[in-house]
Amino acid sequence: MAPITTPRPTAPVERADRGVTDSKVGPPSAVILLYHRVADLPTDPQMLAVSPARFREQLDALTRECRVLTLAGLVEGLSTGRVPPRSVVLTFDDGYEDNLVQAAPVLRERGASATVFVASGYVTDPREFWWDELERRLLLPGALPRTLSLRVGEVTRSWDLGDAAAYAEIDFERHRGWNVTHRCNPTPRHRAYRELFDWLRPMTSRDRDDALAAFDVAWRCSGGKFTGEQVARGTHADSGAKERPPSRVGNAHPTQLAAFDVAWRCRGGKFTGEQVASGTHADSGAKERPPSRVGNAHPTQLAAFDVAWRCSGGKFTGELVASGTHADSGAKERPPSRVGNAHPTHGPLTPEQLCELVADGLIEIGAHTVNHPVLSALSVVEQRAEIARSKADLEAVLDKPVMSFSYPFGTRRDYTVETVDLVRRVGFSRACSNFAGRVTAASDPFQLPRVLVRDWDADTLLRRIEEVSRVA
Repeated sequence: MAPITTPRPTAPVERADRGVTDSKVGPPSAVILLYHRVADLPTDPQMLAVSPARFREQLDALTRECRVLTLAGLVEGLSTGRVPPRSVVLTFDDGYEDNLVQAAPVLRERGASATVFVASGYVTDPREFWWDELERRLLLPGALPRTLSLRVGEVTRSWDLGDAAAYAEIDFERHRGWNVTHRCNPTPRHRAYRELFDWLRPMTSRDRDDALAAFDVAWRCSGGKFTGEQVARGTHADSGAKERPPSRVGNAHPTQLAAFDVAWRCRGGKFTGEQVASGTHADSGAKERPPSRVGNAHPTQLAAFDVAWRCSGGKFTGELVASGTHADSGAKERPPSRVGNAHPTHGPLTPEQLCELVADGLIEIGAHTVNHPVLSALSVVEQRAEIARSKADLEAVLDKPVMSFSYPFGTRRDYTVETVDLVRRVGFSRACSNFAGRVTAASDPFQLPRVLVRDWDADTLLRRIEEVSRVA
């Protein structure tokens, strides 16, 4: 994910036959493009998505006007001085499913290579990216308390949502085009979204999960009401059906579950695993957290899965969960978390999809840490764990070396000199940052600049490339 930047007005683009390696321009150079998503979204407050139609338009222009190289090919070419004029490299950060579904077919049609940088924790433990979860909870229709209070550690922050606590479809439609480049906040929810994003961004994944889990408690305390249909759509509203929100899921990361435990115990909840499986509960003397619920599935069915999963030592796949069966699959891990109320359009890539993405050799997978933290906010030990584990996770899935890395968020304040050294020592061959600039032989191969791409028409994209190519 990348911070918002806006390109300055530029001169008209020159045609490819003018060439950027002309002696008047300088030594060989190239531009690395940074994408995130290719999707038509109902709302996009971080401006991460390029629509499929625009992406096709951009790829047509890039393959016509430029030379698309692999990231490894560019680094090697710069070291030998052999880089074709107007060379570009395509990269994608985070690892959204639409990279496979929407972007890959267009890339393959045009024979264009790309590198997709993947946050491995979202592959091995499927869930929403935290910024998407924040968007869903605040900017999609639904009900929250008039005063929203979230606590992390000893710090509590509150937002007065006022009348915006009840956010209807008509409100959503009115403000769906809002994004963080807009100076104004049209409702208190938008102000809370902006401030919460800035607050959550530098947190550890554990603290951030605690804060997001608190939304579940806030929802329950506000008398939350929504239907299964609204859950499936990724929205909720006062539907008249009073029930707790879909879980993030019952067997999710322990820190995400603390809020459920508090809310459940406040009601004096006591029940046994057997009673969970039967869909009942009583004062059994065994205090434990309630079972999770996914979407609008039958509660007793999914409660039984939680019990069966715990009793079996946690072995079954998402496919088996979905089919209503379970077995000793040999893969010891908890079932997919935070799925039921997720955006249907915001899923991360699965292990199977990663393998499909690289099957023809046109697309490279790179690492993007495990949990997408701000690395500069972590200790050196924590940074090494995020960097090294992401490499190991992805290599285990792909059964091949992963040699490229990109820094989460990627501005110069988001990582340190120690971070760069760690990336090198862990065994990567190259790494990408997120600050604009052309790549030359003088560029640090572990801090390669990139140009952030928005939902632009082809001419705007080519002008942006030309502008960056002219900067010394």
